[in-house]
Amino acid sequence: MRDGRACRKLNVDPIELRMRNEPTEDPEKHIPYSSRHLIACMQEGARRFAWDKRNPKPGQVRDGHWLVGMGMAAATRGNPLQLSKANVRLNPDGTATVRMAMTDIGTGTYTILAQIAAEMLGLPTERVRVELGDTNFRRQPVRVDRGAQPARARPCLRPAMRYVKSWHGAPAWIRQPHA
Repeated sequence: MRDGRACRKLNVDPIELRMRNEPTEDPEKHIPYSSRHLIACMQEGARRFAWDKRNPKPGQVRDGHWLVGMGMAAATRGNPLQLSKANVRLNPDGTATVRMAMTDIGTGTYTILAQIAAEMLGLPTERVRVELGDTNFRRQPVRVDRGAQPARARPCLRPAMRYVKSWHGAPAWIRQPHA
C-alpha cells in the first residue's frame, strides 16, 4: 500500500489513516476479531520513536550526506488452523513409530514429536521413530510455514498417544509406563 503518498495528498498522518480504517471484523468470515492490537502497537511505537516530532515532508532531514526519514509499516502473518492426524504404532521390539504426512523444514518437528511421544509412552526418545512427509501416509493437510508445524502437530499427537495407552491390547509397559 502506498499510503505515504496518499497521506501527503490528504494531509493525514499515516498512523491516523490506519486508525481511521482499522477493521473490526474478519473481511472474509464477517465475524469480529477475537483480539487485535495493531492500533495499540502503532501508538506505542509512535511514542517510543517520537513520531510526533518527525518532519513528515520527505527529503528535509539530513545527517551529513544522508537523507533521514521516518516511516511506518504494518503487516500480518495469518495462522489458520487445519485438521491434522497422527498414526502411532507400537513395535514388537518395544519401540514406537509416529507417522504424520507433514514435513519438517528445520524447525525441530522430528525432535518435538519424538519428545511428546516418548514422554506419554514412558520411553526414552531414542526408542521413538518419527516419520514425516511420506505420500503413502493418510492425506493430512498440515501446511508448511516457518515454524508452525510443531504447534499444529502437537494437538493431534496427544490424543493418539492417549488412545494407544488406553488400548486393552497394548503391552503393560505402555499402559503403565511408570509402574
